Amino acid sequence: MKMTDINHIKNSSSKLPELEQLIKTLRFPPMASPIVSDGQKLDIACGTCLFWTILDQPEIKVSRFFQSAGSNLPEHIHQQKEFLIVYAGSMFLKLRDAEEIKIPAGDSVIIDIGNPHSKRFLEDSWYLAITIPKTQDW
Repeated sequence: MKMTDINHIKNSSSKLPELEQLIKTLRFPPMASPIVSDGQKLDIACGTCLFWTILDQPEIKVSRFFQSAGSNLPEHIHQQKEFLIVYAGSMFLKLRDAEEIKIPAGDSVIIDIGNPHSKRFLEDSWYLAITIPKTQDW
């Protein structure tokens, strides 16, 4: 190690008490306690839908979903905004009065409050569903 490196370490470590004091004064948002539930099966007419709750707070809910190839979720409505992030496979999303769109892995979509929608899957797929705010129906 060079002498300048040692001096640099000595100089930066002398600021450590100041840094610790500064950190104590910072205000952080409340930490969400991670809630990971055991997998649950959603009763659907065609295919398999499994989900795990990752985060469950009054203002947000995050769930991880698996949908088997050939599964369909019929048209439904949520009373909150829903963000869908597909990370494996793909889904076809149909919003009422709109054409069905394909959402491949790596893409996402936002569904507004009260917007009727349905989903279908031609391949095994994984996605995250984030609802803001969390409501009793989901």
